[in-house]
Amino acid sequence: MNRMRLRSWHVTPVLFLLANIALAVGPLPSWNEGATRFATVKFVSSVTEEGGPDFVPVVERIAVFEFIDDKAGKPEGIHRSIGRRPIAAFGNSDGDFEMLEWTTSGPGKRLSVIIHHIEPEREWAYDRKSPVGRLDRAIDEAPKRGWVLMDMKEDWNAIYPLK
Repeated sequence: MNRMRLRSWHVTPVLFLLANIALAVGPLPSWNEGATRFATVKFVSSVTEEGGPDFVPVVERIAVFEFIDDKAGKPEGIHRSIGRRPIAAFGNSDGDFEMLEWTTSGPGKRLSVIIHHIEPEREWAYDRKSPVGRLDRAIDEAPKRGWVLMDMKEDWNAIYPLK
């Protein structure tokens, strides 16, 4: 019992320190300035501004990232697991298309982001002819659907910033 209290007492200052560092550095410090970062920060600001027209209560602020099921099974798997449609979705292949589509087809402010892995030196390269994680349909549809297309090389200055 005393050991448990001691651990939580040590963790709390660390969490406050990390939160203060994040605030001092600003949002998304491993991202480069640009349209992608701006769109993402703008979305988060709009859904978290209490009293604003796009405000979303904390319990409804759900984002999904590459869910286990693939293609048409993703929306069903997400709904089965969390019981509601997310307001933000992030994917990196055509296997995430249905998840992104389902997310943005809901009411209210929504965000779908396709992470285009084009830099094999820092991460996998997923593209039109990739044998793993093919990304073809989602790239073509992103502009038509208002999805954010994030380019790993141009939009991020660090892939694993803590390494």
